[in-house]
Amino acid sequence: LARARAACEHPAPVSRPSDAHRTRAAIALPPLVLALHLGLVWAFESPAAILSGRPIALVDYETHFEQTKRAVEAFERHGKMWSWDPHLLAGSLSGTIFDADNKLHELFTIALHRLGVPIATGFNLFVVLAHVLVVPTVYAAARLFGARPVGAAVAALLGSLVWFFDAVSHWAFWAG
Repeated sequence: LARARAACEHPAPVSRPSDAHRTRAAIALPPLVLALHLGLVWAFESPAAILSGRPIALVDYETHFEQTKRAVEAFERHGKMWSWDPHLLAGSLSGTIFDADNKLHELFTIALHRLGVPIATGFNLFVVLAHVLVVPTVYAAARLFGARPVGAAVAALLGSLVWFFDAVSHWAFWAG
């Protein structure tokens, strides 16, 4: 008992990593996490499928592609992202309310299409960009909350793992 009390009163010195080790980890870890994440992105969304000229067609992506294609066509013809569609809801305006969640996707695809990229490829590239930005976004958020670089990299790694391997998160991006 006396030894235990003495150990508590005079603990042995703790070995801490040197500043050089912490600096190397802070420099090396974020790119490694990003590389792992990119590997997972390409495992789930193959480059051949993304660049195939056909839109991603899973669960809800068909709806988003139709909305994006309609917005690109309306923008080319009228300079606006909405149009009048007599076949949609008995002649309602198309591209005003229902696809509010798709506007950034539409703008991205319009910009790429104006540069000569096919609509389907631009649509697919936005999906890939959204997946790729998970790690930098989580890393930046962790840093803004005061995490050190290594802690932010660990947070980004956990975010990546949740993105790909948590059932609900994975279904949400897989479904569109």
